[in-house]
Amino acid sequence: MDAWIGRSVEYHCVRGPFSARVLGLPDSASLTDGAILTPLMSEFHLSASTARAGTIVIPHFETVAFPGWPAAAKMAGFDLVDPRQPPAVVISRIAQAKLVLTESLHGAILADAFGVPWRPFAVSRNFSKAKWADWAGSLNLRVAVAVIPPPDAVTLLRYGKPPEPFGTFFPLDLETACREFRSRIAPPRPQGWMKTAGKGVLGRLPAARKLLGFSAARTAEALTKLAEGAPLLSDPAKREDLRSAMLARLDALAKRHGASLAIA
Repeated sequence: MDAWIGRSVEYHCVRGPFSARVLGLPDSASLTDGAILTPLMSEFHLSASTARAGTIVIPHFETVAFPGWPAAAKMAGFDLVDPRQPPAVVISRIAQAKLVLTESLHGAILADAFGVPWRPFAVSRNFSKAKWADWAGSLNLRVAVAVIPPPDAVTLLRYGKPPEPFGTFFPLDLETACREFRSRIAPPRPQGWMKTAGKGVLGRLPAARKLLGFSAARTAEALTKLAEGAPLLSDPAKREDLRSAMLARLDALAKRHGASLAIA
């Protein structure tokens, strides 16, 4: 944020109430994530007869690079969606799903934008509570995130274990977001060389990592339980109000620069 100090910046809108608070903006600056406009694009229009089916699992784009996710999703009877695929592919899969289980923030944002029920999960510290709380606050959503074990311990060796125990939930709120944000911008604490070396050895030895008790079957069981709970979805009227407000601000910005707003 230091890069912005002393610069003249005009904010037309920000993602949510936490962003507005951090930037010192009025509440009116808070709208929601811009991806809420995605369903307005012609290539993603769904007809009233489009049948939604299946449960999909969307890990974070960095999490899915580690072993075990295809096997875990298959064991649970769900489809794995790799968020590193082309956007059109990922968005179409989300829009046509019946339920989305997601570690990816934009997996939840897009599911909600299309009116698809969703449930969030986290497997490591590589999960931004601040970003999630910011977006959830924009839609007046009360969100509790499931902490589930990853299929391979290498994820935890890379990003660290969540502070909450596996099998529990943690709530998203602005105070939680503030605490996490402060910790993320604080100088990192150095790790001892023995701890770092030990993680490096385990990371290179899949057989040794299995001794830590993580497996695709364990993740599949956690995903199955997550899918059985009550899903989340914002109020349709709230979504429409936010879409209208965002389009109005975009239209005003376009006119200010002698252009016209086009959604296609």
